[in-house]
Amino acid sequence: MNEIIQQFIENSSYKIHTVVQDYETDEVLVHIRADEVFSSASVIKVPILIAILHHLQQKGGDLQQVLTIASENVVEFSVITEQQQTSATLYELLTWMIITSDNTATNECIDFLGMDEFNRYFKEIGLSNTVVQRKMMDFERQQLGLDNETSARDMQHLFKLIYEGKLLEPKWNDIAIDILCRQRSQDSLKRYLLEPVKMAHKTGGLDTVDHDVGIVYTDGTAYFIGVFITEVTNNEKAKQEIGLISKMVYEHVVNKGGKDLNAVVNVMIANLHDKADVLSELVDEALYGMPVEVLEDVDDKWVRIRTFYRYEGFTLKENLDLNSETLTAWNADANDVVIESFADVLTAPKIQSAKIMTLTRGAFIQVVEEAGIEKGWSKVQLVSGECGYVRSDWVQNRVKVYTTTEDLFRQQVVQTALRYLGTPYRWGGKSPLGIDCSGLCSMAYMLNGAYIYRDAKIIDGFPLREITLEQMKRGDLIFFPGHVAMYIGDDHYIHSSLGGNEVNVNSLNPHEENYREDLATTITGVASLF
Repeated sequence: MNEIIQQFIENSSYKIHTVVQDYETDEVLVHIRADEVFSSASVIKVPILIAILHHLQQKGGDLQQVLTIASENVVEFSVITEQQQTSATLYELLTWMIITSDNTATNECIDFLGMDEFNRYFKEIGLSNTVVQRKMMDFERQQLGLDNETSARDMQHLFKLIYEGKLLEPKWNDIAIDILCRQRSQDSLKRYLLEPVKMAHKTGGLDTVDHDVGIVYTDGTAYFIGVFITEVTNNEKAKQEIGLISKMVYEHVVNKGGKDLNAVVNVMIANLHDKADVLSELVDEALYGMPVEVLEDVDDKWVRIRTFYRYEGFTLKENLDLNSETLTAWNADANDVVIESFADVLTAPKIQSAKIMTLTRGAFIQVVEEAGIEKGWSKVQLVSGECGYVRSDWVQNRVKVYTTTEDLFRQQVVQTALRYLGTPYRWGGKSPLGIDCSGLCSMAYMLNGAYIYRDAKIIDGFPLREITLEQMKRGDLIFFPGHVAMYIGDDHYIHSSLGGNEVNVNSLNPHEENYREDLATTITGVASLF
């Protein structure tokens, strides 16, 4: 895990500090630049919260006491300022300070104890690099070199104490965690997490820094993650990088190859229908080796499933392997994918040998080591445990989460889409045997480590965001009524079109021979991963 994150960080144009700790095993999974000190931005508000709650616990204070808002504390980026409040309870101040990062509330909280008392308490609990030296929006002190600072290691230490309840009595600790779990800024650590995740965390950002840090609670376990980015020139891109690191960590710690995925596709293509009926609409295709979650045992033939990319449908039980022992090993070890249109799995590493089965592009497979194997061939293991051989050039390591730069991702996703040129149109399809418009786009993204909604829609909880047509770049998606295409540059787009009968390229330029007026004049939106 540490090596994967390190590779991602090396590709970043920013300076990233990060620590990840699995609370179930107590293992520190990632520690990169953990002890370097940096501007804390608004994550300083977490130790401020804990210090005040500790003070109230020790002194018998009241969270409902009302404080008058001092005029010198009124600053921008504040709900209190917007509402022109002149007073608030201490509980309100603490809550707004965390959940909306309210700067006026924070300034009042700093006055409540004073900087010296905060810094004394920080040292007392072992935060050796954390210090508060200015109020929010006090850029004069910042220019004098007096900034609020911390380190990834300090945040790791603080949140571990919060998680274990070692700083506050249960009543007060529960209040702290409750407030942190109500954080409203969800565009960093939670950005690419599809599942509803409980997270006690705090974001922080300035023009040149972006942070998000906290505890991720999952079924039966929890982990700490802190990602702190400095030397930032584009805040939106920095938040994306935090989200990508978070996604990689989540997949490693929580899913561990598939937490809720309790079946795996054992046929070349498993049809997903909208009803438990082979004559009903084909809505999707799950490809060989893909793990799925069985949601409902419908009858002796049918189950309702959810794919690992969160699409649901009905499929025949015969399309799935439901053996729990098989699943555990497969989900952990099937780390390769077929990239050729079709790949025959043969009984021996020579073209004259018998065929075991054929796989399509996108099928998951497990490459296993074999000494002395003939050059150009790879030994692979199937879901059943049977082994065979495929051409080495036809498989590659699965990209579970993309770690490339934006420019490289755009280039690769377009190249992947172009590999489907000429593929026949098939409603609900997503293999070289036949593919529809959203199947083409979702497969191109999936094969490069990004998971968008499978249908021609922009759905909350998935990573695409709407942009303007003028902002569109290669790899972005163009939406039409009931249709989607991928922009590939120079006014051209690739799509699987029922009207064109196959995957082809058309133009938005009316002067081009492959211009399609019916599409160019009915664009409903454009979306980007970036």
